[in-house]
Amino acid sequence: MHAITILPSEKAAERKRREVFAGSDATVTLDETIFSLSHFLKTVTITTKPVLTRPLQKHFIFYCLKKNSLRYFEKLKHSPGLANAFLTTIRQLKRHNISPEHLEGLLKETGSLKEFDLLKTYERYEALKKEKDVLDEEDIYQLPIQNIPCENLVLENFFESYPALDSFLSQFKFTFKTPDIPKPEVLKQAHLFSLPSPHQETDWFLMRLQNLLEEGVAIHQIGIFMGGIPKNYDPIWKKMEAMGLVEGETPFLKWRERAEGRLALLTASQINSEDAFLTEWIDRFLAKTENKDIANLLEPLRFLNHVLNIGKLKRQEWLEWIKENLDQSPQTKIRESLNGIQWMEPNGGDFVPLKYFWVPQMLEGTFPSLSASPFFQDKRDRSRKEWNVLCEAFPEPQDLFEKKRAIFLYQLSLAKEAWLTYPRRDSFGQDLGSSPFTWDFSEAENIKEVAPLFFGQETLNQKLKIEKERLSDDLKTDAFHANFKDNPLLQQLGPQKKEHIFSPSRLETYAQCPFKYFSNRVLNIPQEKEYSPQVDPEDRGTLFHNCLEKFLKEHGNLFLEARQETTKEKELFETLGKVIEEVFREMTPQMVYANAELYQHLKQKTLEQATLLLQNELEESRNIDSPLTPTHFEWGFGTSLENSLDIGDIHLGGRIDRIDCDDASKNFLVLDYKTGNSATTRFQDKLLNGLSLQLPIYITAVQKLLLQDYTPIGGMLISTKLGERKQGLLDSQFNKTHFLMRKGSKALLETEDMKQTIEATMKMIKNYVEKIRSGYFSAEPKDCKASCDYKDICRYPLKPFE
Repeated sequence: MHAITILPSEKAAERKRREVFAGSDATVTLDETIFSLSHFLKTVTITTKPVLTRPLQKHFIFYCLKKNSLRYFEKLKHSPGLANAFLTTIRQLKRHNISPEHLEGLLKETGSLKEFDLLKTYERYEALKKEKDVLDEEDIYQLPIQNIPCENLVLENFFESYPALDSFLSQFKFTFKTPDIPKPEVLKQAHLFSLPSPHQETDWFLMRLQNLLEEGVAIHQIGIFMGGIPKNYDPIWKKMEAMGLVEGETPFLKWRERAEGRLALLTASQINSEDAFLTEWIDRFLAKTENKDIANLLEPLRFLNHVLNIGKLKRQEWLEWIKENLDQSPQTKIRESLNGIQWMEPNGGDFVPLKYFWVPQMLEGTFPSLSASPFFQDKRDRSRKEWNVLCEAFPEPQDLFEKKRAIFLYQLSLAKEAWLTYPRRDSFGQDLGSSPFTWDFSEAENIKEVAPLFFGQETLNQKLKIEKERLSDDLKTDAFHANFKDNPLLQQLGPQKKEHIFSPSRLETYAQCPFKYFSNRVLNIPQEKEYSPQVDPEDRGTLFHNCLEKFLKEHGNLFLEARQETTKEKELFETLGKVIEEVFREMTPQMVYANAELYQHLKQKTLEQATLLLQNELEESRNIDSPLTPTHFEWGFGTSLENSLDIGDIHLGGRIDRIDCDDASKNFLVLDYKTGNSATTRFQDKLLNGLSLQLPIYITAVQKLLLQDYTPIGGMLISTKLGERKQGLLDSQFNKTHFLMRKGSKALLETEDMKQTIEATMKMIKNYVEKIRSGYFSAEPKDCKASCDYKDICRYPLKPFE
């Protein structure tokens, strides 16, 4: 029998098979002589037990975490991310022949609660596998082998080994065919370039790619190296997909980050059912979806239900299971990945000679992408002699860095010509630094500006003209810049109609960025909700508002009594706790998507924040002359044209969290709870620049529609995180009378200045609505956020900022 060649991944093995077959005269091969490592292990070992795949291993870990208590990670044990971290660590321990017993010995005289949780989870995982009579992939190294004649094993493209693999290979004659790592100075074919922005970087490559294809270069002779964070390559894929250069779904996003995954989670949450077995939940879900990929993704759960005897699941538990299953990436078919442009991963051992090779996004901090240090290991213990074995299993970041560098240099050496690129600034104008991997090469050639690439000569001149307008901020050709003057179709959309009622938050969105408003409010493209087991920010705000509203409405007198008698405070805060308990219990059906334990944790956090807020209000009331009384809660206006706040032909509506009054002096103060950071971040600047509209609108609405014979003394933002009232729009003459602000606070204005600020805000609102009705939605943001959900479709990030 000939020598058997083993490669690190199935993709690398398939490429090798094609290479060997292409160079052979034979039309048929009978012997299998090229294996991936995992395939070889399963072929030569003897077992009748099922072997868990990595996703199934993760489910076993997840099951162990859910069914047992932890010391350090108890509150996070329902998180799929934690299960993945435990699994990654346990697999590495097993590859270095560190059993639970061995680990327990290492932790006898040292170790933290994190390490205790790791040890117990490792023990429970191994016990569960034994109970269910299954193996995992790391167990295969310990299995007996079949008597297979083999002259020699040749392991190609392996940059490292580990004890479990070495022990297994010792049963054979084997050699490692170690790649020769070149020194950077001999890689004359590598050229370094810097581009103004990520979009310009991609356009630069696509222009070169088009030239190569026109010259007749085969597309499979061109490769892209993915040495950074996978999500960073998704925009490149999408641009190439739009131009017909790649097919299928992007391989860089997990299922939960894709539209299909978000839709699947929404569908799962809409299934109303009593407790049911996991297979019953799956059947009900599949009856509501036609997505075959998602259906195939859930099929392994049937096996889990059978093996683990999970029993009946509550609705919340079912949602946790499906969230866990969506936390994985789709697998690209091997044969498809070997055709077309070659996307080269650094860890698969898949190295191929290429004519042209592009290495994009070479940025400091993200290229190379390094695994985090072991989350359980205390750095102080790494110097202990008996922990050497753990240090080998979990090397220092610098060691990982050198390994990645060797892989990078080796692949570069196989290319006829290589282009190394990085953007000088991100899409929002922030300076970026180049990866340390670029330091080995000559100084980068700075590319100043790249015209976008368009296929199709018939419209090229027009497209170049439009792009030039965008880059130079000279927006003349309106329709191409989201300006729809006199467009009859636009006039039929809701926000353009004269009877439309605008909310402050929607107008603030327009003030921040007209194109974001257009995408969200006119085209109704929904914002993406980030996948999380926690209650989302909007619902956290609703819970806090409901708790304070119910408490002050039903127990406002107790609050006023506590101002005068400190002995009433104990009863006050006991009552607050009962109210919060009741509100959270009533809201539970609407929060089923959130993890149950994290929901309880939020309840405790809400109690702490509300207690701090009321304590601060009580303290303030005892240090001012005439404290206001909370009088109106969640007062709404603009639910119809009859009760809207009208500014000319503009109709405004909203809901005010709280209005405090002093009936004797006929004064009122508007208060708005903020559960995020907006109560503490640049509020005064936003107010003056027309980015914060709520308080002026609310003050005007109360004065005109509710308390016509009262005098407004201002509006105040309350940070629920800090329990503080530091920001707002306040008449300074009432400081220390109705409220207490530090001297020199930017929130304090003279009476006339406060009126002028409100009037200026109303003028800006008129300007915003006039532009909305005229169809002006260009991407000219006053406040451009890097986390914007619409950055992939707006024009703003295309600017090179130079």
